[in-house]
Amino acid sequence: MFRLLGAKGANSRPACWCFARIAALSINSKKKMKLMIHNFASLVLLVQILSAAIVTATKEEAAAYFPALTDAEKTDYTAWLDEHFETPYSRHAFLPSSADTDTGAAVFWYIVDDTIHFAVAARASGWLGFGISEAGGMLGSDVVKYVTANPTELIDSYILESRAEPLMDACQSWNLESSMNQNGWIILEINRKLDTEDLQDIQLQDDSDLIKPPTRLIAAWGDEAGVSYHGNNRARKAVRLFAVEAINLPEALLESSDMHFDVAEDNYEIPAKDTEYHDVCKTFAEIQQELGISSSDPLTAIGAIPVLSQGTEEFIHHFTVYTQPDCGGPGLQQSMIYAWAPGDEGWKLPDDVGFALFESDDRQAINVEIHYNNPTLQVGKLDSSGVRFYVVNEERPQKAGVLELADPFVQLGGDEMISDGLSQFEFSCPGSCSSLFLGGDKVTVVAECKMPMTDGCLSIFT
Repeated sequence: MFRLLGAKGANSRPACWCFARIAALSINSKKKMKLMIHNFASLVLLVQILSAAIVTATKEEAAAYFPALTDAEKTDYTAWLDEHFETPYSRHAFLPSSADTDTGAAVFWYIVDDTIHFAVAARASGWLGFGISEAGGMLGSDVVKYVTANPTELIDSYILESRAEPLMDACQSWNLESSMNQNGWIILEINRKLDTEDLQDIQLQDDSDLIKPPTRLIAAWGDEAGVSYHGNNRARKAVRLFAVEAINLPEALLESSDMHFDVAEDNYEIPAKDTEYHDVCKTFAEIQQELGISSSDPLTAIGAIPVLSQGTEEFIHHFTVYTQPDCGGPGLQQSMIYAWAPGDEGWKLPDDVGFALFESDDRQAINVEIHYNNPTLQVGKLDSSGVRFYVVNEERPQKAGVLELADPFVQLGGDEMISDGLSQFEFSCPGSCSSLFLGGDKVTVVAECKMPMTDGCLSIFT
């Protein structure tokens, strides 16, 4: 079942979708439907596969968090660190603010049996919010709220509207172990079950393998007496909560690949308008010339990472990547191979799996559609963002692809419109639907990803 929760003005339609990688069906969000049936003896069903932040780090690295502050301003934080590091907190990450990467929230954690324990530190005096995000943003997030005015209370909440206060969960699954509120610092120690068996909570699964998506953490804070709009006091990061060793995705891809190429903007001037979609495309012939290979050489993608221009990351809402016949414009023969949103650091396939590139006439180009978001109408911002593909000059035994699920024509199944406030729409995807497109092919589900957009939020229930 798919449940679409919208929070938008009158007469707007949801732009909400999810995708899973499979080479049998592709439905894009531009209200176009494409069917691509391949006679693979074995398929690998994938969904957005993410890398993550380094999670096992030294005490010195943790002490270096909040670099904008002086040692004197960090006294309370470093004192807590001296007392708690490695007993039991040894894994940690810094969640940077998108407005200023020197500010943010420090997060520490450890797992015992079926329970995860977090410690969250932020420079604030009024309140602190922390949570687990479905896709990197606030919509659909499972969060807890703490207000210094009520130092013994922790409120388990969830978010349905990005600029609204989180709603109280019917089941309070988070527990407050301890709190410190002094000298402009809030440091919380909290815990919850990995699986709370509560549909309003996000289940935490083992994310230690590169093939699995990492966990997206978010935080917000403020000095007000109660929870209010955070402004720039917000942070997020994708981390691997279960990983013991550090993971370096670019190094792993360089070691496994024969070569790589980019499909990216070239100093594109971001328009001074609220929202804009722009395409950048590269043909197989152009990539052949760039890599110095012949048309007879098989080219298989084994991974990809986003290429983001410094100074313009904040304007990139998301991008989607497709193969298509040529660079003459999108059409019904587009097939999605990647989608990026903030917090995603890329993906790497297993050693026997790959995306076959340019193997047919309808896949002779790669197109990156970038959604720019410029609500303050800034001018003169030049962007060279895009995606870097790591490839090998051979076929791999298992072929990967994409299956997109949701409301394929973004029409709510008819002429309905999302009204003011919160609305709910439900969709179902019966097994007969997937059987029609997959036939008798063997499919292995590796991972899945939820991709809520500005106008709505998609959740999947099985």
